[in-house]
Amino acid sequence: MTIKNQFEVFKNNWLIVVLIFVVLIFVSNISLITNSSQNLLSHGSDSQRLNNQNYKSSMVGVYSGEDFAPEENSRKIITTTSLEIEIKRGSFYKLEKDLIDLFTSTNSLVLSKNVRKIGEGRSSKLSGNYYLKVDIKNYSLVLEELKRYGEIEYIDSNLKDITGNYKNLEIELASEKERLNRYLEMYSEVSEINDKINLNDRIFNQERRIKYLENSLNRKDEQIEYVTIYFTMTEKKSFYSNVVFVSISNLLKDFIDSFNLLISLFFRVLPWVIIYFISRIIYLKFNKSKKK
Repeated sequence: MTIKNQFEVFKNNWLIVVLIFVVLIFVSNISLITNSSQNLLSHGSDSQRLNNQNYKSSMVGVYSGEDFAPEENSRKIITTTSLEIEIKRGSFYKLEKDLIDLFTSTNSLVLSKNVRKIGEGRSSKLSGNYYLKVDIKNYSLVLEELKRYGEIEYIDSNLKDITGNYKNLEIELASEKERLNRYLEMYSEVSEINDKINLNDRIFNQERRIKYLENSLNRKDEQIEYVTIYFTMTEKKSFYSNVVFVSISNLLKDFIDSFNLLISLFFRVLPWVIIYFISRIIYLKFNKSKKK
């Protein structure tokens, strides 16, 4: 069969060749589509996991007990609150001035303060962390004012009941004071020097023990009377922080990748085209020989 006849055969059967070509393209790229789908699903599950973690607020008023003592009517509660808000970009220093005025007017104590710049260039933003002690009487007022400064990103309030522990300390303190009184009475009654020295040491240790218990109660009173607030305010990201211009190098890389894909596809299909023409030639020769 001459080359001219082969082209005639190809022209008469061009539709079959096109169909085979399309099928081969589909088969060669189905693995790429499958891999892309798997990556997309994996990315989606990761995004869902991140969204579940970046919740707006946690459980407010989590209540934990330490020797609960349900028989007591007057509760001893330690309150700790964490609050994170996102504020309008460019308003950080103005709001910080308002913060200082709020803390001063409510007699709140700023135990630590940390202001830092996050990121560089257009993506940079200011963030401030504040560790506060607020009088329990002004707690609700201060918390509501802080919430108004921006959009709440996270809030958590933990209430710790120490009524039983506090009551036990009071009972122990009363018992130690009673023991001290007995030592003092004995000291006034004995006349021997050695006895007085021994009792004097016991009185000293007892007074130190009583002082320790009193300090423990005072610290707990301070924890109850002053709420701990961990406050964070952070500027919103710039609108232009995620804007990225496509560089010439990226465009060139994409072009080369596409060209390489085309070359690869061509050489994947070429053997099948050759096989088709060889099979076609053999088939035609076979039919021609049968007719003869």
